Amino acid sequence: MQLLAQGADADELQLVSLFAQPDERSATDPASDPMRIPERMKGKVVLRAPAAAPTVDPAIEPPPVDLTQRTFSVDAIPVLDGADVNVEHLSQVMSPWSGKALSFDEFQLAANDLLMFLRENGHPDAVLRFSQIEFLENRQVAVAIEGLAPVTPYQDATPRIQVAGYDIRGITLLSDTEVAEHMAQWSDRELTVEELGDAAESLARLLRDRGYALAQAWLPPQEIRDGVVRVDVLEGIVDEASGQNGLTIAGESERLKTEVASAYLADAVKPGAPLDVNALEEKVRLLNDLPGVKRVQTDLKPGSQPGTTQVVAQVEDDDLVNVLLTADNYGSRYTGAERLSANLNLNSPTGHGEQLFVNLTEADASRSYKVGGHFRAGQSGLRLGMSYAAMSVDFDFEQGFAVPINIASDSSVTTLFGSYPLQRSAQTNMDLYASLDFKNYQNSILFGAIENDRDINSASLGFSGDHIDSLDGQTRWGLTLTQGSVDLEGGSDYQFNDALGAQTEGGFTKSNYSLQRYQALPFETLFFNASLNGQWANGNLDSAEKFQLGGPDGVRAWPVGEGIGDNGWVTNLELRKILAQPDWGRVEAFGFYDVGGITQYADPNPGIVFDGPNSYTLAGYGAGLSLTYGENGNLQLVYAQKAGDNPNPTPEGTDSDGKNNQGRLWVIGKILF
Repeated sequence: MQLLAQGADADELQLVSLFAQPDERSATDPASDPMRIPERMKGKVVLRAPAAAPTVDPAIEPPPVDLTQRTFSVDAIPVLDGADVNVEHLSQVMSPWSGKALSFDEFQLAANDLLMFLRENGHPDAVLRFSQIEFLENRQVAVAIEGLAPVTPYQDATPRIQVAGYDIRGITLLSDTEVAEHMAQWSDRELTVEELGDAAESLARLLRDRGYALAQAWLPPQEIRDGVVRVDVLEGIVDEASGQNGLTIAGESERLKTEVASAYLADAVKPGAPLDVNALEEKVRLLNDLPGVKRVQTDLKPGSQPGTTQVVAQVEDDDLVNVLLTADNYGSRYTGAERLSANLNLNSPTGHGEQLFVNLTEADASRSYKVGGHFRAGQSGLRLGMSYAAMSVDFDFEQGFAVPINIASDSSVTTLFGSYPLQRSAQTNMDLYASLDFKNYQNSILFGAIENDRDINSASLGFSGDHIDSLDGQTRWGLTLTQGSVDLEGGSDYQFNDALGAQTEGGFTKSNYSLQRYQALPFETLFFNASLNGQWANGNLDSAEKFQLGGPDGVRAWPVGEGIGDNGWVTNLELRKILAQPDWGRVEAFGFYDVGGITQYADPNPGIVFDGPNSYTLAGYGAGLSLTYGENGNLQLVYAQKAGDNPNPTPEGTDSDGKNNQGRLWVIGKILF
């Protein structure tokens, strides 16, 4: 590096250049800055009195030209690449000497300050020499600074420890192999104390990710020998001395006995063992599923010993009796469109989580009821139940006949069912369910002149679930497989005609599926809902087992009973907007588009006589308004418009309800007591 001074006139020399030429070059880490200003120089200007000239480094040789009668000035300090120096720091060192006329002695002091700074900041071998004295020709004095250190890679001054392995104490939830595999990334390398803390925390995080949310790991005071670092772990042990083996049921529930709640939660709260928060959450959700339970709240509190915990749970009761009244126009042409229903639930009357129910429905030409109950079987969430339903229809069919034709039907269904929760969590729920159905249908036409009697027995196995994801949406799904048989009354006309036509008597197999996506959109209070429902059968089905397109739960522009067949599907697309959320509830508006396809007969054999295409589609669109009153009431109005003509009308050219309306209004209101 050379220090150049040049006179601006005959009596003044100016320092114009300072550059470095190291012995070698390498990359510089931005974090490294060995050219820092010493603490003694920060925040103040360092001046040296010219009269007290120190002993100049012996390496400084006097120039051959007498410069003692000249003055010098220091202005710019440019530095060439290659040396580990910082121009800004050099300028600060020279600031006490800049902007003033300097004697030669002062100029030497300035050069010596620069030399001392370099020696103190990464260049201990720096020396200063005068050379290239050409003052008489170009009025320039060159001062060479040699021995500068080249740019070196960043050197971290943080103390590091060579780690060979770990001594993990207090861990029981992981095998030695699992611990070794996890800590391998932190072994056989140099680590700072902070990095060792990260290694311990990573082990605790592994336990927390597996459901042990209270797990902690830390570095105790220690003397590290042979590179082995000790890590202590607390897994969050359930304190058996607190409550009843670490579990306390606070308060008294009228709807659920304390021993029932304790039995559910005790499976996840095991004294002396680490608390699995995931298992506890699942048990709390299963407890929430029980009739008579409105809400279960659990708190984790410190145990009687350090590193232990206890669980305190409180059960909030639901009502003993719930009554839901429903009025709608969801009925069919044959049963009566306008209906009034009442559903009564008796929740956990004995305190064991059972439920009894009665459902009643009344319409113009029909009346039906359903009674049943279900109860828990153990603490796994398994529930078993039984129900019986009956329906009676009696109406006069006038269209197309000179006189009304009476049609009457009595049907009953006895069902045994069960359900089992495969998973319960805040994000995901999955259930397995099964049922046995025993159905009986007795129909008569012309006041009993023509009768048919048939039994349908079937077994179903189903799977359903829902999942909330990170995209602010929920997905629901379901799949049910049904195997059954149809038994027609022997020797009846109905059996004879069936053998010549659809041939539904005997065994059958069908599957029903559903898929739904509810998605919040990146606009406030706007949501999108899409659903798909369908059925597939391996052959021709009895009318009681068929799929239909029309109705309020299908293609809403078409009536109940429109588009009936063995195989079919319906897709509903909705865009919903929350208009208002007052204190009493919520107001929503929505627009929709529905489309569905049907195949009347899975096996259209030659003996079947029917009009129209065997397979076709129906579509419609519309809008609706929904008003929700807290948790106790809802009113929904939907108007749907057909998209296209009916590809399979009645002989009179109407829809299945005997009308040919282009639009349709659906109304349903519910209130819960």
